[in-house]
Amino acid sequence: MKKILIIRNSSVGDIVMALPVAGELKRQFGNDVEITWLVKEVYAGLVENNKYIDKVIYFEEFKNRYFRIVKEILRNLNKKIENSKLDFMKKWLKIFPVNKTLQNKKYDIVLDLQGSVESSLIALSANADINLIPDFVANGIQRFYKQVNIKDNTVHRIEEYLNILCALKINIDHQEYLYGWSFASEEISKMKSILKEYELTDNSKYVILALTTQWKSKNYPIEYWATIIKHLNKVGKKIIIIGTDSDQKDIDKLIKFGLTNKFINLCGKTNMRELALLIKNAELVIAGDSGPMHIASSLNVPVIALFGPTNPEKWGPVSKNSVVLSIDEDCKYCYKTRCPKNLDCLKNIKPDIVIKEIDRY
Repeated sequence: MKKILIIRNSSVGDIVMALPVAGELKRQFGNDVEITWLVKEVYAGLVENNKYIDKVIYFEEFKNRYFRIVKEILRNLNKKIENSKLDFMKKWLKIFPVNKTLQNKKYDIVLDLQGSVESSLIALSANADINLIPDFVANGIQRFYKQVNIKDNTVHRIEEYLNILCALKINIDHQEYLYGWSFASEEISKMKSILKEYELTDNSKYVILALTTQWKSKNYPIEYWATIIKHLNKVGKKIIIIGTDSDQKDIDKLIKFGLTNKFINLCGKTNMRELALLIKNAELVIAGDSGPMHIASSLNVPVIALFGPTNPEKWGPVSKNSVVLSIDEDCKYCYKTRCPKNLDCLKNIKPDIVIKEIDRY
């Protein structure tokens, strides 16, 4: 049996888009391959109880003093190290791995889908026969790996992850992505209890709004969200707003628009498993380029995705039930976290455009 370690420890959207790699490996090799996924604990719910992942290990297990020291050494020397001296670092980590237990697992293949200094230390410490990294990694770390070069800047990130399997001579099925979501009966029962607290039953239909993203430039204007909420209220839709504790400031802004008791606020009140299950049962998800958008797409839940500084051809939802609304500006797809022109990037996607799509459902 081949033992494969997949490293993608963050963040929500990237992990979800990487899941089909495990699915494709299982499609090809079935029980002849054992797949272990390394992830940060905060995101573990995205890979736990997955049909195609046999074991999960946590990034935090490696963060000891030695790991931090070697990480800083490699971070400072990474791009300065001559290619001729790369073997020294490989041999060093083989003799003095950041985690001896990991090396003892004797992985045959490591797929480093993270491509960071930290992930490379873990990958090299595993001492596998084959170390692979996607072609989009270009920070110097890729020199420690075999890199599959596709060089197509328009291909979706899911395809970029899957293309790494070409090095293993795998014929990839590009028609169906296997994400492997699976929910235990206990999780489903707990979600029913959560919904019951808000007077929602198993048959209740609701629309999920994900107000924010990790970039300010990808956020939809809060006043536009208010208009959408008012419309959803008017047509009798239940609304659930998801996010983190830090999104409470936006909830407060919505209340100032006279929307007290007009939606259910679950920001910061769900873990990753609960978030995914909540999205799975939704009638519709409206979101920017964010983790919840990718979860909805992976679960084939209808999603209206709002795009500005990032290109939906690479980062957008891929499900048949998805609609992408993009800005129409010359500067779109700039990939700036903050607009250098000090503009509200998504402001020209007017609420009536979104509402028109909502009314199709």
